[in-house]
Amino acid sequence: MEKGKINLKKKIIFFGNFNFKKIGNETQTNVNASTNKLYNLISNLNINNIKIYIVSSPTISGINADNSIFRFNGINIYHKSIKKTLFRKLFSLFFFLNILKKITKIKKHKYKIFFYNSLPEYLFAIIYCKIFNLDIFLDIEDSPRRDEFNINAIVNSIFFYIYKNYFFKNYMCTNIKNYNLIKKYNKKFIYYGSIKKFIPNNLLTNDKILILFSGTINKATGLNIFIELVHQINIDDNYMFIRDKVHFYVTGNLDRSDDVSSLLNYSNVSLKLNLPYNDYLNLLSNVNLAFNLRIPNSYINNTTFPSKIIEYLRHNIHIISSKNEDLESFKFYNSVFIMEKYDSYELIKLIGEYITLYQSGNLKFDHDKIKSIFCADNIIKYI
Repeated sequence: MEKGKINLKKKIIFFGNFNFKKIGNETQTNVNASTNKLYNLISNLNINNIKIYIVSSPTISGINADNSIFRFNGINIYHKSIKKTLFRKLFSLFFFLNILKKITKIKKHKYKIFFYNSLPEYLFAIIYCKIFNLDIFLDIEDSPRRDEFNINAIVNSIFFYIYKNYFFKNYMCTNIKNYNLIKKYNKKFIYYGSIKKFIPNNLLTNDKILILFSGTINKATGLNIFIELVHQINIDDNYMFIRDKVHFYVTGNLDRSDDVSSLLNYSNVSLKLNLPYNDYLNLLSNVNLAFNLRIPNSYINNTTFPSKIIEYLRHNIHIISSKNEDLESFKFYNSVFIMEKYDSYELIKLIGEYITLYQSGNLKFDHDKIKSIFCADNIIKYI
């Protein structure tokens, strides 16, 4: 068997709350983390002659089976749309079980079954896997969920405890902290995302250095420090050497409670919220520098690895980032500038360093190191 290839009788099944309908044909918003993660993984896996199954929880938005990734790889999709939340959860218990029984009816095949987060709806399917001794993996990207409240939060926390202590011995994580929380006798693996090839950029056509602030935009992801940075650069003449050379683009998902209207006062800022996905990809091809400004001690910075990092690096974009344990461990010294202090003055200093390297022609990029860390086939070796 060739290195990185999978046995013909081995099948991979992904259970989760996926929504591929939003990828490639609508705005970049409303594509949840699980969808981006799975889309990225499947797009970059060496999966010739392998059966892959995606089983999505019954949601309103649904899956677009005409998406090119499905046509190209012949991936099997199972999904139902149900609008009422309570009925959806009850239905899902049997939906997941029935689909699993259908896929795994030939027991001699080697199945690898991934469950994204600790949803209660998986219970019957997981019990079935345990009865027939099927290999199951719990992807604990953000389990137990912290973005839900009341009864949902209580139920999901209970099921995370049950799954973790009684059902699962194999885990996939997205950061070092979650990895270290898993008991040593369990099998565990960190998967951040993957880069199979780098996408060329068009920086030579830029009149100015384009800086991108994108993704989920709120206070925890750095909105306040970004606004402060823009104000300082435009008001203080000490930073004229930066002001005249850069242009900022802001695009992505903005929390309704946050106000960015003050940014409209400056000619070197373009607000492109809800940018169509293809336009967003075109923008990426012209971006020099991107921000990852999560507050270092925030919950989101300590539980999930920023998927935008992988997207930026794939497009050969240099990054200025706040401190992140995982990102710092990669030692991408030529590609990522790490903020030692979390304030706008540190941002200005690092932008200045980038401009100096850019103008002198001394910019470098860690292509080989990046590909070795963000390699989809690493997950094949793990399973």
